[in-house]
Amino acid sequence: MTRKPTPSPSTVFPGFSPAPLPYRWDVQGDNVTITVACAPLDATFTGSWRQDGTFAAGWRPNPGANQTVNIPYNISGHRLQ
Repeated sequence: MTRKPTPSPSTVFPGFSPAPLPYRWDVQGDNVTITVACAPLDATFTGSWRQDGTFAAGWRPNPGANQTVNIPYNISGHRLQ
């Protein structure tokens, strides 16, 4: 039986918040998931590295989250040689 790893807790100190924000992250191979659930922020970031060295990811509001605060957006990039 394979046990699924539990996401790890952490804290971020963003410039837009007067207090640090808790979040949970999980890395599985080339995939990363980061979840923030600290009102009004309530969103999940998912992304992955591809075989060609590019990275694609995005933030999405969690179900029921305020979408005017948790605006979906995508990012992408590539590894430097």
